Amino acid sequence: MSDGDVRGFLHVCCIGGYREVTWEIIHALLESGLYDRSETIEMAVLGPEADQRVVENLVRPFARFHIAYRSAELDEYEYPTLGLLQDACQTWNGPVYYLHTKGVSYSPHNPYARYWRRQMLDEIV
Repeated sequence: MSDGDVRGFLHVCCIGGYREVTWEIIHALLESGLYDRSETIEMAVLGPEADQRVVENLVRPFARFHIAYRSAELDEYEYPTLGLLQDACQTWNGPVYYLHTKGVSYSPHNPYARYWRRQMLDEIV
């Protein structure tokens, strides 16, 4: 497979340790090479406007990230990101992947949340 043969979708919920978790996901994508293989990584970012800007600044150096949806409403959950994924699959015939800031609603020191997120990253990325 060559560059741009897969599309990614990332849900970011701006609560708790979202900055660190978002960076953990970005780092995993870069280190694994999946970022380079991705045509684009569409994002939905939920949370206060100031936190949305923090996420925007985190991904700014990486051209393949695109914030496609923003909302202050946390109770939209992952649905906007899943909607982006579903819409893309109407025309995209290649592989896709989906990630999210798993565990940010728990304490950053919660070992189960870290394990759960690490499992997601190990299996998908």
